[in-house]
Amino acid sequence: MEKEKVSSPVGSSGKLSKGTLAGSNEKYTVKSLVKKASDFFIRILASAVVILVANLILRGNLLSAITLDPASKVEKLAAGNKIMKGFSNDEFRIYYAETEDGIISYAFIKKLGVWLQEYPFDKNNRNISGISFGRKHAYYYGNFTSNDEYDFITEAKDDGERIYPNITDLGSKKMVVYQIPLNMEDKMSYCFVDNEDVINREKLFLDGEVRFYKYTDGKTTEYYSTIGELKAEKSYLWELIEKCFESADTSNEIIDGRVYKSDKPEDTIWRIYVSYNTGDFINLEPGRKGYDWTGKVSFDIELKGQHPGTIAMYWRDYTKYSLYDKVSGETAVYSVVVPEELYAYFEEL
Repeated sequence: MEKEKVSSPVGSSGKLSKGTLAGSNEKYTVKSLVKKASDFFIRILASAVVILVANLILRGNLLSAITLDPASKVEKLAAGNKIMKGFSNDEFRIYYAETEDGIISYAFIKKLGVWLQEYPFDKNNRNISGISFGRKHAYYYGNFTSNDEYDFITEAKDDGERIYPNITDLGSKKMVVYQIPLNMEDKMSYCFVDNEDVINREKLFLDGEVRFYKYTDGKTTEYYSTIGELKAEKSYLWELIEKCFESADTSNEIIDGRVYKSDKPEDTIWRIYVSYNTGDFINLEPGRKGYDWTGKVSFDIELKGQHPGTIAMYWRDYTKYSLYDKVSGETAVYSVVVPEELYAYFEEL
């Protein structure tokens, strides 16, 4: 009987396993490449995040200041208080929380794709003046914005372009933010201006203070007045002060100034103090530096004491120089000629 030949199942099985193995190897290779690419992307992303955070921290930002959602952060910081969003754009946001102690501003600036909380000022935040720097603009929301009398700012040196604030009405108060174009090369000074009642140098000068101080034989006598009141009520006294001021020999500064010796107490001290403000300002300087400040002029005339016949003068005017160069402003001491009529006034004081 003739036997039927049957194909070997082993041979058939061998051919299938080779095809299956090739397919499996191809799938494994694809999965492996995808996993490697995914792992590489995750490592790159993680490295980028680490570099980003490190970069921000090296720039003086704490990890706690970084957020992807400013609104949620403010809700946590100001929990239980009414919150309103103020002026915002693609790089700056500010929120206001109405608390029992007043309105608190929370300001954020976008850097390297994330948001940084830059205000309010605290031990972890060096932004004292309330100025944030964006790519092409600075944003000011500091102390002077709470003065309802101010309507705009303009360059201090001349009548430049007016910059009006962005206003948020909270009902109980209006909060403002000034968006100021950045000049990366030059120091810029802006002064605050009131539209209706221009707060000019003359008005600030008249609002200044005059103090006459007399100490004789252990007895102190003082007389206070505004400059405006003194000019109106005792104009002759102000004229005498002006004469004294004009007599200052500014070409011959007393280099050592006034050095008082404590071991030689004076029995008699006669002095006149004069001080006045010159306005409120903002400075924006190269290196993305900024600060707000109030201009001030003061001087005192010593009629009797350890340095009679001298005037000590003080100026704080950061339109002429930077706060970083002269933190305390400028001071100088000069000799003056004191009119006899001023001595006579002190005799009767």
